Amino acid sequence: MRSGARFEYAVISEGGHGGRNAPERRMFENREIVLVADGDAAVRQSVKFALELEGLTVGTCASGEELLGHPDLDRASCLVFDHHMPDRDGLAIADLLTERGVRASRVLTTQTSSVQLRREAAKRHVARVLEKPLLGDVLARAIRDAVACGRGRAPDTEPGCVTAMLLRTTT
Repeated sequence: MRSGARFEYAVISEGGHGGRNAPERRMFENREIVLVADGDAAVRQSVKFALELEGLTVGTCASGEELLGHPDLDRASCLVFDHHMPDRDGLAIADLLTERGVRASRVLTTQTSSVQLRREAAKRHVARVLEKPLLGDVLARAIRDAVACGRGRAPDTEPGCVTAMLLRTTT
């Protein structure tokens, strides 16, 4: 792990995030661990907050290097990372995840998407490519679908799941 790297967590009590306006129904029944990597601190914090409301345990990273060195990388159910990170792009991160045998489902976020980017991401076992801004519960749904698709299967042995999700996002 890189010296000086910080990893942030917040675990919500069973009662929710607190307050009378806390959601009564969550998308996730189990405490899934999701790691979010984005170079923009405001994006990391807003995504973390939204996913915690859905019942997820969320760790955040400011770079691809932090994501790759995160102590919970092998326990995470899903990795959400931006295509334009300060130290490397999302496709390079996906390549390194595959090389290291990381089994977590993958969701790539980007400001602008193209058919070519989606194809390259699918080759790298990325379950979904989402364009920012991430409105509503689009990210939570993408994570739920990616985790369900990859549950109990290594991403490199189930490309059909990724392909089906790719087709749904491009139509």
